[in-house]
Amino acid sequence: MSQAIILCGGRGQRLRPLTDTVPKALVPLHGKPILERLVQTYITKGIKDFIICIGYRGQCIQEFFKNKHFEANVTFVDSGDKASILKRLYDAKEFLDDSVIVAYGDTLIDIDVHDMLSAHKSRGTSATIVTANVRSPF
Repeated sequence: MSQAIILCGGRGQRLRPLTDTVPKALVPLHGKPILERLVQTYITKGIKDFIICIGYRGQCIQEFFKNKHFEANVTFVDSGDKASILKRLYDAKEFLDDSVIVAYGDTLIDIDVHDMLSAHKSRGTSATIVTANVRSPF
């Protein structure tokens, strides 16, 4: 099965003051951090190898994983507070397998991972991007 890279490096400026003490991915949603919900969702879909790209308040995310015991393999890549998304992905390249799902650590989506990966492989493409219609309040 595939790996998931979860991008958790952003500052979460639009979520202030919630992100003054925790990174955006650890902001609670109905009593659980968004990141916990995301990882649990991927585990139920068969993905158990995670590369967590940290930055802003990355130590909080590492502590979170120390205190939670997911049935998963977790690797952290810290590119620093000011790294771009591309820099974070580049720094994670040494840990990658052939199939990788890239997700934001603050975004929940319900997708059939197996169907998406099958469609991706059958088309022989380099990348598949999943989008959704979102009404932005900004």
